[in-house]
Amino acid sequence: MLSYKLFEIDITKDYNIKKNWNMDIKSILLHAGCRKQKVTFMLQDNQIIDEKMLVDLNNILNTGHVTNLYDPSDLEDINESNKIDCQEKGLDKNANNLFNQYLINVKKNFHSVICLSPFNKNFRSYIRNFPSLVNCTTIN
Repeated sequence: MLSYKLFEIDITKDYNIKKNWNMDIKSILLHAGCRKQKVTFMLQDNQIIDEKMLVDLNNILNTGHVTNLYDPSDLEDINESNKIDCQEKGLDKNANNLFNQYLINVKKNFHSVICLSPFNKNFRSYIRNFPSLVNCTTIN
């Protein structure tokens, strides 16, 4: 039986996109890519306080990562946790191969549940501006 760790964010009035969102999404991706833990991230449309959240989710769904999210210590953790996977595949343990293995693990272990109401006034613009919300998901 598969067990997933569910991640939700608490949007408070002090929730800051640059600080809180980046920390939350980084933590979730590191769980999926470094710890190789199956994770489910749930986001509802009433939690979207900035379109940057959808930009990042669009990028994660499309490529498996968010640009400029990781600091050097995070990259060290990413490299260290993926050395064995590269070794098992017979790949050189260079930064590019290690990060690519990390992305493979993220794509394999990261699952998202995005709850968007078609009655929300922003629904059409979300779908139009963030094509991975349609192309890389199953719509129910």
